[in-house]
Amino acid sequence: MRNSTCTVQCGTSAPRLRVRSRAPCNMRISQLNACACCLSIHVRDALEADKTQQRIVVLPAWRDTELFTDQECAALTLAESLVSFLTAADKTSTTARLPVSSAPSSCPSSAGPRSS
Repeated sequence: MRNSTCTVQCGTSAPRLRVRSRAPCNMRISQLNACACCLSIHVRDALEADKTQQRIVVLPAWRDTELFTDQECAALTLAESLVSFLTAADKTSTTARLPVSSAPSSCPSSAGPRSS
């Protein structure tokens, strides 16, 4: 089942988070939701904001590196917790969704969850 939280973005719920900090958070959400469309968009945004691939490559292991600021680590922890919570909620109810949607219409996540 594809998680409906793919359309949740750190930038929309945390406007004070710098663009450089939002990019890894949005990429991590897309990774956890296995959404290639959103991940592609967020990797592009991260490269534009950060100009380095090292942080992108190690993102799945962000806890084991010192490449991310304390603020970014806090945002990543919150994002992973939110995705985990909503994934569990989606398994019990199809109405457990955040009302944030900025996924492009070509992205499978914009149509909502789907079974795998």
